[in-house]
Amino acid sequence: MKKYITILILFFLTIPSLSFADENEDITAKKAPVSNPDYPSNNALGKPEPVTEGFEAGIVPPAGWSAVTNNVHTWKLLSSSHSGSYSADVEYNPELVPQDEWLLTPSGYYSGILSLWSFGSLYWGRDTYDNYNGEVWIVVNGIGGGDDVYVGKVDDDWLGNWVWSQSTFDLDPLLPAKQPVQLGFRYVGVDGAQLAIDDISYNYSAKPPAAIPTLSEWGMILLALILSGSAFRAIHRRQIL
Repeated sequence: MKKYITILILFFLTIPSLSFADENEDITAKKAPVSNPDYPSNNALGKPEPVTEGFEAGIVPPAGWSAVTNNVHTWKLLSSSHSGSYSADVEYNPELVPQDEWLLTPSGYYSGILSLWSFGSLYWGRDTYDNYNGEVWIVVNGIGGGDDVYVGKVDDDWLGNWVWSQSTFDLDPLLPAKQPVQLGFRYVGVDGAQLAIDDISYNYSAKPPAAIPTLSEWGMILLALILSGSAFRAIHRRQIL
């Protein structure tokens, strides 16, 4: 009998680790928690959900985002867009002061394909001169420190001067494991030209992904379920007798 009781205790101790419910969740609530609609309130599994930022709130940086400014000519709202009414852009500094301007997404967990639309000058940015770039980075623990991951350049995808063009990047091979990051959109150069971005989409979760049990852990869980079922049946038979 003591053996069965011990097994039952061990089994019930495993239940909290298998529960995916948020302990702070009000299950009696009749309205969802207030949250920024651009950044969904993720469930306890930390499953990334699609997010699109088109700057339609009319502010740069958007709510939840941040900026790093090193020049008076930096990221701002542009009343022209790939879709909707607005986008974000940086114009070049005619005094030829170096520009290194960042737009940063919220810190969290990203996955899958990053897509964005951009335009710029082929003459100043790629084909004749290479005076400025529109770069994409995975930013770890803030800009700098040597651990940020370079993703690519949007100017590689420009189809013409001031022509909205799409860039896509697979983030999965580049993301550091089990660590929150930001996506960084960087204008960098001297004597460049205008760069605009719009309709940025990616998969995002504010919470870390839930740990998936290994095969051995699943085996232990299954064994506990089998043994607990046998214990219940044995106790039930004794009660009947």
